[in-house]
Amino acid sequence: MTEKHQIIVDKWLAETASFEETQWLWAETLTDAELLEYMKTVAGAKKVLDEQKSHLSQKGATVSSLKYWYTAAAVVLFSVVIGLLLKIERDPYLVGLTSVDLLELQAPNITRSDNSNLTSMDSLLNLGLKATIEGKKKRAIETFSKLIELYPDSYSAGLASFNLGIVFFNDGKFENALESFDKAILILEPVDDNATEKAMWFKTHALINLKRMEEARDMAAWVYHKDGIFRKKALLLAKKIEQNMKYKKFDPDFEYEEK
Repeated sequence: MTEKHQIIVDKWLAETASFEETQWLWAETLTDAELLEYMKTVAGAKKVLDEQKSHLSQKGATVSSLKYWYTAAAVVLFSVVIGLLLKIERDPYLVGLTSVDLLELQAPNITRSDNSNLTSMDSLLNLGLKATIEGKKKRAIETFSKLIELYPDSYSAGLASFNLGIVFFNDGKFENALESFDKAILILEPVDDNATEKAMWFKTHALINLKRMEEARDMAAWVYHKDGIFRKKALLLAKKIEQNMKYKKFDPDFEYEEK
């Protein structure tokens, strides 16, 4: 690792690196394990320091940078990194999302810094991710669907279903997205609370886009009561839904009805 590497890593952490510098840095990580370890160490240290500042949001530059690193390292494909650098614009005045940030895609639970071997399921998941980032929707759908067909009850099938939901969602096919998120929830709920909560969150937005507002409100309640990372967002979203439906004053401790 050279002095140039250290300089660009510092700029990357501060989110001041240019696209060309970041592109070069990711290319270097694919062949330099020491550089990957260095990035992981300094990013982790900065995250700890940031968390000590209680007045700052924990969704700042360091967390964002770590998400870039983990996804890129897991997929081990430079083309994926290029796509992850692009963020989708959102309209703050809409009740629900009309697209999902590709940073939410789920990668295999491995990194290049460990000794794990890629399984056939991991390989299919990676190929689906690559196709998604490159905008090859048909190939992405075929790849994720193949993984689900071959390994229907596996954890990887749950991740593939989640990713498939994002592909459909961003293509405006909300019924298909809803079906995929439902499958992801069914598989992931017993084993992965975080991924399940994400699937529920985006399912809520699929329901909103389908104008199924009462169901969306109930799903937001489920997310709220899971008490995870989307709790506050679910509360705000439920308020928006009820305002949109012209409900009476919103109860912040609202309950969902068992169906």
